[in-house]
Amino acid sequence: MSNIIRWLHLSDFHVGKETKGGHIQWDMFKRVIEHVKEKKETENWTPHFLLLTGDLANSGHVSEYEDFYYQLLFPLHEILGFEIESRTFSVPGNHDVDRGRFPEFNRSDFTASASRHFEIGDGKSNPRASLLPRFEAYDQIDFCAPCTKNWVSSPHGAYHAVNTVEGLKVGIVGINTAWLCKGSDDEHQLTPGKPLLEHALSSLTDCQLRIVLGHHSLDWFIPTEKRKIASILGQNSAIYLYGDQHEIWVAPSWGSGHDFLTVQGGSVFQEQEGEQWRNSLLWSEADIEKGVLRLQPRVWNADHQRFELGVGAFPTDPHNNWWEYPLPGTPQAQHEKSIARLKNKPPRGWSVVTHDELNKLSAPLSLDQAVSFFNGAVPDWQEALSSSTPRRKVVTRLVTHFSGLLEDEQPRLVLLLGAGCEGKTTALLQAAHDVVQKHRDWQILVRKDETQPIEPEKLLPLLSCGQQWLVVIDEADSAALSLFSLLDQSSDELRGKVHFLLSCRDSDWRSSKDINVPAADQLSWSSVGTLRSERQPPLDLDEAQDIVRAWSQFDDDGLGKLKNTSEAERSSELLSAAQKEASGGESAFFGALLTVRFDDHQLKKHARTMLERLKSRPIASDKTLFDALVLIAAMHSEGLLFLERPVLSAALQCPMAQLRKNVLQPLGKEAVTTTSDFILTRHRKIAQAIMAVAHEEFGEEIDECFVNLAKAAIDVANQPALRTRENPARWRYELPEHFFNSDRKLIGIAICEAVLSRESRNYKTLLKMAQLYRESNEAEEAARLFREFPVEAPKDRAFYSEWGTTEGNCGNYYADYLLNVYSLSDQYGEEPINRLRAELSLVGCCIALNELYKDTLNTAFLRGCITSVTLGKALSSNPRTIENFNRCYADCVKFGANVPNIEEAVNQIKDHLECSTVAASYNISDIIREHIGDISSLTYDNFGHFVRVATSQREY
Repeated sequence: MSNIIRWLHLSDFHVGKETKGGHIQWDMFKRVIEHVKEKKETENWTPHFLLLTGDLANSGHVSEYEDFYYQLLFPLHEILGFEIESRTFSVPGNHDVDRGRFPEFNRSDFTASASRHFEIGDGKSNPRASLLPRFEAYDQIDFCAPCTKNWVSSPHGAYHAVNTVEGLKVGIVGINTAWLCKGSDDEHQLTPGKPLLEHALSSLTDCQLRIVLGHHSLDWFIPTEKRKIASILGQNSAIYLYGDQHEIWVAPSWGSGHDFLTVQGGSVFQEQEGEQWRNSLLWSEADIEKGVLRLQPRVWNADHQRFELGVGAFPTDPHNNWWEYPLPGTPQAQHEKSIARLKNKPPRGWSVVTHDELNKLSAPLSLDQAVSFFNGAVPDWQEALSSSTPRRKVVTRLVTHFSGLLEDEQPRLVLLLGAGCEGKTTALLQAAHDVVQKHRDWQILVRKDETQPIEPEKLLPLLSCGQQWLVVIDEADSAALSLFSLLDQSSDELRGKVHFLLSCRDSDWRSSKDINVPAADQLSWSSVGTLRSERQPPLDLDEAQDIVRAWSQFDDDGLGKLKNTSEAERSSELLSAAQKEASGGESAFFGALLTVRFDDHQLKKHARTMLERLKSRPIASDKTLFDALVLIAAMHSEGLLFLERPVLSAALQCPMAQLRKNVLQPLGKEAVTTTSDFILTRHRKIAQAIMAVAHEEFGEEIDECFVNLAKAAIDVANQPALRTRENPARWRYELPEHFFNSDRKLIGIAICEAVLSRESRNYKTLLKMAQLYRESNEAEEAARLFREFPVEAPKDRAFYSEWGTTEGNCGNYYADYLLNVYSLSDQYGEEPINRLRAELSLVGCCIALNELYKDTLNTAFLRGCITSVTLGKALSSNPRTIENFNRCYADCVKFGANVPNIEEAVNQIKDHLECSTVAASYNISDIIREHIGDISSLTYDNFGHFVRVATSQREY
């Protein structure tokens, strides 16, 4: 008797997905069969169980299950021995749902607190009856263990089986995590039904091994359900097998203080060879005597045409080609939990800091460290805790909030708010140290990288290991939603054990850049913890005296130009500068530090020293930290505060994975800071000094900085994997307009040209470029852009109206009129006409027709002009367009035109046909004809309907 239980975990087959007769899919199934046969014959390794975790089919149709059986399962049974048929277990996945059945159901009806849909049925009625037709084909499966036949439609809504293997009792439970699957928004919306799982597991008595089969990760469950289900799995020391994500993974997990294992299987067939996902399977064995679960992933290698060991599947190294994890409920697993902090490193971007480690950092700063810190370096623990660094009064207030904590209190969150570069980070680190001074059994978990998210599945094993924690998060606005989710999902596990110290710009805490994500201050924090906030107050005289005293420890290097001020007046001068800076829109605190320590000459000298030092520090390709600092300073010097990490990464050709370590961290020791979104210098004065020195002394072409950043931003915008939070429209439109409006038109045009070079088929970018050309009196250049734009590329009505205006500016009134009138026609497409579009197109028509009548005296143009004027005046509310309409109206009256009323003008819209035909008879370029097609076939029914509706809603 071996005390070893073996199984083969297969998942995500998607039978029916491959559309070319199934040949590619059947070939992959044959390779799986051959691999299983080889495993049995060469290693004498035969599984006791065959466990299938969902997505057997692709669309939940009967024919797909038949193909699954004959193409894969039957051959596997044949190789492994047909006795394994009674130990083959499966569950459905989201692709096993027949989406055509009952698609209109509402999830909230099934998950409301008063709902009884997931209770055990009484045999007379099934609480889930309305959902059952969606699983009808799957529920008929009879190629697995007999206990699984019709289990989905059974009153219990789950199955359980106890098998005695190798003298051991093995309990298997199958649950349906796909009950509520609807589409792409399933995440956090699902549940297998907590009562159904609980009932099935309660039937597994005296089992040495409990395995639960589902399709979805627990993270896909409704958060409140996830907590309950994790508790049940933990209380039963279960191994939860699932699939869905198409990759192999394992994670020790905890629920209500008990451990369980989650094991994610890969996809047997998801993609053809060489595509993103790699087809895989997972051999597994539980050594009951040694208390170990062994896993061996096998991944298909298209180059070698075989299943190879999945060496990258798990983070640790294998032992004899097997990865080992303690079985849940064993002493080994409990020991794992007790030393989780030591064995599990914090997630990337986080670090653990102890009380003893911090107490070693109180030594005075060296001269170089102190001056760097005073000049704007981002503080670390050493700068913050040094005896050279004074504590501001807000630190004491922050620490006070952690007094009087109760043993079972829900998490307490203490938040420091204030403007940027006001000393919040220093105060945050000082307060964290003082808290663990009072609570010596606490340890600090601090987020080192403000871009790193809070991922509950990675943090909870650390936070729930029994240790007392203070979690420290700067730039907390970026983590607010995920922090709230963490607390909401695990408040019981963190109660009395974990508290939080946060810092954030007050404006960021109150706002959200995503309309679909609430701002941090809109979250219901009281439901998950106790939130208390403090605001960084303005500098007062006592604090100013402490700061000047700290500077004076380093003589002239610390005091800067303040050395020329009497000792008695230094603190007053600093306080006065802070009060003056407070009205300037930038950091009052750091701005004051700069003002009293540097004059313009000294600030440029400081900038020169920085740039010279950074010239010799390469980062990527042929770039150096000098290049990085100049790009950052260029944006900040202009007050353009939207430079994001992916854009800087692309501009420097430095991979995102290396940007923080190779660029932002070393520049943070100079004068660069980051928010949760953007990168900037510590103060605009520093940025302006850097740019002046870079241009005057290092010969940098400042214009090129903005051109290169704009190109990088568009490159990033065209790569979905590098999505930024900021709208690329700021680079396309706001950046060139900034220079245009400040009378630096050449830079604005150069930026727009650079953007257009990166997206030549983006008509909106072309429109902005054309606008800038026209406003620079370069109408021919603007017209060239339109004429060269591909006919087949996407466009809208504005494209043709703007093109027409541009041609009119070049004196081409026939083209001007035809393009404007085409923009109003039915033939343009289904895009609706709005009031603004109509009045702009009409003003273009009347101006062009007015000029054409003056040139030709053709009365068709006069009739078309007065019709356009009448309609335009009825629709317009813009003073500029009204002025144009009035001028054309006066000319039409002077030329003897009959002025129609609104209804007559609507009925005379057809007159545009006559104008179009006449205008088209003149020498119109082939490219315009190619764009607008047959002029004589244009109609305006939709425009006429729009005018009637719009004018009926207004009084004149």
